[in-house]
Amino acid sequence: MFCTKCGNQLRPGVRFCGKCGAVQDVDTNAAAPVQPQYMQPQYQQPQYQQPQYQQPQYQQPQYQQPQYQQPQYQQPQYQQPQYQQPQYPQPQYPQPQYQQPQYQQPQYQQPRYQQQPVYRNVSGGVSPKHVGYGEGVKLFFLNWMNFSGRSTRSEYRYGSSVWGIIILFFYLIGKAIENPAIVFIAALIMLIPELSLSVRRSHDTGKDGSAAIGFYVSFGATMLLALMSMIISGGLDSSSDFSELASALQEAIFILLLMGIALIAMLIFGIRLYYINKKESQPTPNRYGRAPY
Repeated sequence: MFCTKCGNQLRPGVRFCGKCGAVQDVDTNAAAPVQPQYMQPQYQQPQYQQPQYQQPQYQQPQYQQPQYQQPQYQQPQYQQPQYQQPQYPQPQYPQPQYQQPQYQQPQYQQPRYQQQPVYRNVSGGVSPKHVGYGEGVKLFFLNWMNFSGRSTRSEYRYGSSVWGIIILFFYLIGKAIENPAIVFIAALIMLIPELSLSVRRSHDTGKDGSAAIGFYVSFGATMLLALMSMIISGGLDSSSDFSELASALQEAIFILLLMGIALIAMLIFGIRLYYINKKESQPTPNRYGRAPY
């Protein structure tokens, strides 16, 4: 159906044109359009046929055995070579003339060994040996000037205790008589046997005794300076003039300075000597003597 005015295509039964708006002549008695009826299609299941495979037929190949021909070898013919013996001339060697060497008999000199210094104790044995208190005291006085040989730790312990007892005895005497100088004099006198004992104890541990000498020399210097200081101070009284007091003061300061140096040296050598004396005796002979028993 088309518009009578503009020719626009219209649906059946429409009275107005949707484009130009013209009224259309519609037959009202015309039958209504029939709604089309759609048929549901019927699908059939396809039928598949199983393919038929045929087994291929292989023909077995026929192999023929090859025919080998045996080669013919010929034995080679070798000829034996002819060797000629070479002729070597014999060399002529002159006979060497040997002279008999003259040997001189070496002259050996018998080495001279120095007699090992030993010292004897009161029981007739030879030191060093491990002793008791009584024998140690006797050895201390018997060897008061002996700086060679060895002394065990027991000898050193008991001998040093005697030295301390003697110093204490003279100290009490000096305090009783109000003369302290006597203790310094006794210490200087007993310094030599104590020094020799300490040197022998250093030898027993394998040392040379320098620590003992340094300690007791510093100790003796300290005692001597203290005695000099007491003598200087004792020579002054209230009647001394100013010049004498000033001179004595200078001397006292100088002596105190030297005493300080001696005390420092004594402390250094004393620490070293302490660790040496703590050691055990060497169980084997050394350059200072045999092993103790």
